[in-house]
Amino acid sequence: MTIRKGLINVLDILQLKDKLKILIRFSSKSYWRNKNNLILIYTSGKVGGTSTSQTIKQKLRHSNVYHLHYLFDLWLNETKNWDASENNMWIRQSKLVWPLIKTSKNIKIVTIVRDPIAIHISGEFENSINFGDDLINVDENTIIEFIKTKGFYYPTRWFNEELFKLVEIDFHDIPVYEKHKMNVVMHKNVAVLFLKFEDLNTYGTKHLSEFLKIDIKQLLRKNMTSNKPTKDLYKRVVENFGLPKNELNAIYNQPVIQKFYSEKEIIAFKKKWAN
Repeated sequence: MTIRKGLINVLDILQLKDKLKILIRFSSKSYWRNKNNLILIYTSGKVGGTSTSQTIKQKLRHSNVYHLHYLFDLWLNETKNWDASENNMWIRQSKLVWPLIKTSKNIKIVTIVRDPIAIHISGEFENSINFGDDLINVDENTIIEFIKTKGFYYPTRWFNEELFKLVEIDFHDIPVYEKHKMNVVMHKNVAVLFLKFEDLNTYGTKHLSEFLKIDIKQLLRKNMTSNKPTKDLYKRVVENFGLPKNELNAIYNQPVIQKFYSEKEIIAFKKKWAN
């Protein structure tokens, strides 16, 4: 046992660990600079939210920084199908964050958009409800056919049923993304930074630094589908996945996708996923 772990165990026994955390927090410059701010990395799944949130938390260790996917009952009830236990992390997060939303003077939200087909493929490898832990042994064509049955409208549903519901943003008031490779929208005491997954490595650090007034040199790489034991299977699924033209047109005509992606990018997506 290391000295550090031994000290933590002693503090636990003496019930002093939480008090020490509070003391350290109150001595932190980042806490006092952001004590009236609530920072939410509020995203749908598989859009780089974990990497983004871990990077921000590392810079603002003692500030109110939370990463979450769901705040409203429609999706929270859906999560009960994924985890019916009392320890359901999505429900726990929402219960923790709601009181802070109601009392915080300033709220900064970082949200991220991603190619909807890529989201669904990556999501199946993150948490496969259909195949579970046996996913690694499943033939890629079986996985592909299952993913095709899911529909590809999760981004639109998530923004309408989560973010826009919380912030009451008028979708038409969101500026054109391509101009600055990001958007910031203000509503009352809330500022929302919109980023694009495909731009995170090139523009993400700059815009996060400006938005949060911190210095981010690079994003941490966390929870990457391409780094997991199923990475080779994932690669084969991506390489072999395809949809007919009429389905691709419907998927990429979603207003959320049209808002954030250029015509050139949408054409590239369609070419990538075409049968």
